[in-house]
Amino acid sequence: MSHSLEKLGKNGSTVVELFSWVRRQLFMATTESIFGPKNPFRDSTLEQAWYNLSQQSRSTCSKYCKADVAATEIGQMVASLTNSVPAAFWVIYHVFSDPVVLGDYRKEVEQLIHTDDSGLCTVNLANIKSACPILLSTWQETLRYGHIGISARVVMKDIMSDNKYLLKKGATIMTIASVPHTEVSVWGPTVDIFDHRRFLRKHGEKSANPVAVRSFGGGAALCPGRHFVSTEVMAFTALLLLQFDLKPVATGGKWMEPRKFVPVTSAMPATKDTLEVKNVSRDNRNWQVNYSAPAKGVDMVAEEFAQGQ
Repeated sequence: MSHSLEKLGKNGSTVVELFSWVRRQLFMATTESIFGPKNPFRDSTLEQAWYNLSQQSRSTCSKYCKADVAATEIGQMVASLTNSVPAAFWVIYHVFSDPVVLGDYRKEVEQLIHTDDSGLCTVNLANIKSACPILLSTWQETLRYGHIGISARVVMKDIMSDNKYLLKKGATIMTIASVPHTEVSVWGPTVDIFDHRRFLRKHGEKSANPVAVRSFGGGAALCPGRHFVSTEVMAFTALLLLQFDLKPVATGGKWMEPRKFVPVTSAMPATKDTLEVKNVSRDNRNWQVNYSAPAKGVDMVAEEFAQGQ
């Protein structure tokens, strides 16, 4: 991602369709991390084929037998990309569309920069989750605010819910994340408002019950890649806001939230409308990115909080 942004910065200003551009950055960063030097998706035709497949997955896959489907990497790619790309888009949208949020982030992320005598700016992103609590809070709020994933749970014993519903042992319960994510008793009267500071731990104030956050699933179905994608999206956002300003093209510079649709394999909404923005390089600083420091863990889900107790 750092090389891509460096190349973009040399162009001064560039107009891009924001979702497609974010998708490209996350797609290549993720597949490079998974496949390494032999990443098959360096072939642009395969990259485009994946985009086409993700839009037409049901009709495309229906003609293949189970053995053929099992032999592909489609399942892994779905897990790696279908949620991270739209989630990254919405983080970037919420950051750049609100001057207050953008100002908070830049002040926070600037503290990660070390400038040497030659003027080279080195930013260490190894501990971005622990070093940038506001950015982490925004990432978590983006997932709370937009996530509509469905989880399945098996009832372990007979239980009466709300004195009305008998849940029998062995039954399967389907839950949708947006229900606990919009519960007023948990999140307060601002539950329908995007608050980038909602997940900051404030001294003397009780934090929201972590069980109410189901963005990464839970229990046996807890997302194993949650820390990978969190670091990936936060690092991309940090590098972008340090080096560029984003300005909407078609609406006279005013940010307008795109309409949404949810692909069948995704728990985060993609955009139904295009959103062209101009990437404008902020300055001519030379950048270097590394991950040299030992990574510090950050608890993000109820299961991790429970283990730390």
